[in-house]
Amino acid sequence: MNPKLKIERCPEFDALSPWDVISRIKEGDPLLFLGSDQSNYSILALNFDEQDRDEFMFSEIELKVRQPKDNPLDLPMTIGQIALLTYDAFNPWCGRASAPSRFFDIRRSLVWDKANGKAYLCEEESFPRTQYEVTWPLPDPPAEPQVLPPRSVDWKSTWTDSQYLEAVAQSLEDIRDGRFYQINLLRFWQHQGHISRAHLIRRLRKFAGPFAAFIDLPDLGLVSWSPERFVQIYPKDGEAFIEAEPIKGTRPVSPDPQTNQNLMDELVASLKDKAELHMIVDLMRNDLQRISQRGGVEVLNSGALQSFPNVHHLVAKVRGRLKPNLRLEELCRAICPGGSITGAPKREVMDVIHGREERERGYFMGNLFYRDAYSGRIDSSILIRTAVRQSESGWEYAAGSGITVKSHAYEELQEVLTKARIVLENPW
Repeated sequence: MNPKLKIERCPEFDALSPWDVISRIKEGDPLLFLGSDQSNYSILALNFDEQDRDEFMFSEIELKVRQPKDNPLDLPMTIGQIALLTYDAFNPWCGRASAPSRFFDIRRSLVWDKANGKAYLCEEESFPRTQYEVTWPLPDPPAEPQVLPPRSVDWKSTWTDSQYLEAVAQSLEDIRDGRFYQINLLRFWQHQGHISRAHLIRRLRKFAGPFAAFIDLPDLGLVSWSPERFVQIYPKDGEAFIEAEPIKGTRPVSPDPQTNQNLMDELVASLKDKAELHMIVDLMRNDLQRISQRGGVEVLNSGALQSFPNVHHLVAKVRGRLKPNLRLEELCRAICPGGSITGAPKREVMDVIHGREERERGYFMGNLFYRDAYSGRIDSSILIRTAVRQSESGWEYAAGSGITVKSHAYEELQEVLTKARIVLENPW
């Protein structure tokens, strides 16, 4: 990946949110977008190709030193690669992979720098015709914006509340018997039929976390409202560092200020939620140690409150100094899937998850990686709060919760329903 980079200012997009710009893309054009109103940077792919798995996986992690004139603003997103990895891509005990991992090479993009309120067109010089192309320049919006009436989408749960409560009760019994310490269980919802791009954009605009993604291709639709960074890889003092930000503990956001503050205080004081996060921090330390230099893993933050559009979470930070000459496949095999969406100990609990959920997870709880072609920096998310379309016949959505010995089944049910509000609740 050594493209020559061109960056041009696009002041006509400075005052527009990414959602306004995406709304201009023709319904039949491909869509590949990362970011949200909560993101420091957002990227819209304008020209991109499907890429071979090995081109991404068997390349070394390389943080490049480039001349400042090539990228004077030091944008962390320009052009590069995106990998959409399934939950079961690297671990055979997850069960049969129900979907293929996908890889894309972005040759031209529109990038928003939120802090400076500026937009940029980034492209590889003299790139050939690509497989996926967005009509450019984007058309102007209509003189009078189209006002779409509210439209509900009929999502049906694959489990009843009673079935979910029974699964939680069985998990609590396993924990008391010493089989594992924590398990993350998913509940799934399905919608049979088409969901318009405009509807999904409205949902994203209201609920998207900083690691949101929207992919709309003929054979794949994926909408992720994810607030959770998986890992980022960046240079510091001449070395490569990897940093994970696992999430645990959930409280809903309330429109009433006092109620909202009470919910935040409750989460910060919760011994159950702190213990749940501590287990995953310990698991992530162990995973990162496999690919880090001896003694190079440290906990930067054991858990701090962060608020997102519809929920409050506790977020930790764990950092490691990477071993040299690592390939991306080695990294992914060591840490995928993320500990926050499996449990502890990881291998045992993943075997239980497969049997208890009675299905493969596929893209749900998988990972989305972005690697910048200019700098080699890597950032990634866990595909939580995600809806997936693998055919024209319908969509699925999943939400989960972490279960420990201090869990109460009804409270876990309420947590899952809170996370499902993203698709179930009328946002207008």
